[in-house]
Amino acid sequence: MTIESLFVNVVTDCRKNESKPRLSSKIKQWLGVDIPQSLCIRIGNYIEKFFHKVTNTEQDLQQLEYNEGCYGIWFNNEFHQIDFIKITPTCIYHREIKTNIDLDRGKKRDTLSREVAIVKALAEKFNRSVNSSIFCPFLINSQPVSGLGNVEGLTEFIDLFADQLTVNEFLQLGQSIQVHNALLK
Repeated sequence: MTIESLFVNVVTDCRKNESKPRLSSKIKQWLGVDIPQSLCIRIGNYIEKFFHKVTNTEQDLQQLEYNEGCYGIWFNNEFHQIDFIKITPTCIYHREIKTNIDLDRGKKRDTLSREVAIVKALAEKFNRSVNSSIFCPFLINSQPVSGLGNVEGLTEFIDLFADQLTVNEFLQLGQSIQVHNALLK
């Protein structure tokens, strides 16, 4: 027996008794496969663009400033990226899309601080009220998240913005072979 085959036998034997590792990332859970963190980040960006397409709000995003590859708004000489925006005659709807809500305290604090800045900047720019929330497409319903407050879930988002999409359709996207081929090949 070679050293290589001995090692393979040891690994194979040990793995028989191991449970599958938990997929901690909500994107990994949605897809049902373990992928690198760098790909999770890119998929998060694709999800943001998907929600603009499915809600037909791309033109709203384009009313913002384009800077270094993303749309956003300036506040106190700092540029803040806008993930999702819908502009109506009476209200600006803003959503910070978070595919990962298991953040450390500092990142949660930074997220909330950015939200305050974005709301102030949008209200000033458009001179109307701003409805702002953190949105996680992997939560079915809104729920409180420690350090972030109430996080909007997919059901509420769809009710407000995407009546042609269902929760089940979005969840099934993650299991689609066509989607897997586009993302993972």
